[in-house]
Amino acid sequence: MAAATDTIRYHVTGRDCASCAAKIEGGLEHAAKAQAEAEATKAEREAELIAARQEAARTREDAH
Repeated sequence: MAAATDTIRYHVTGRDCASCAAKIEGGLEHAAKAQAEAEATKAEREAELIAARQEAARTREDAH
């Protein structure tokens, strides 16, 4: 089963050259990496809190 995903689409104008397209692509990749790192940090904090409380938890992703 696949996890639920969201797609955000942007309308970009005036960026027709390869250099501009590469800059936009690089910015989107950087933003995605930063978001993934923030989510991993959040998961680590949650795991530490659960350990401190001597609890166990399991998170399930939505399947479509």
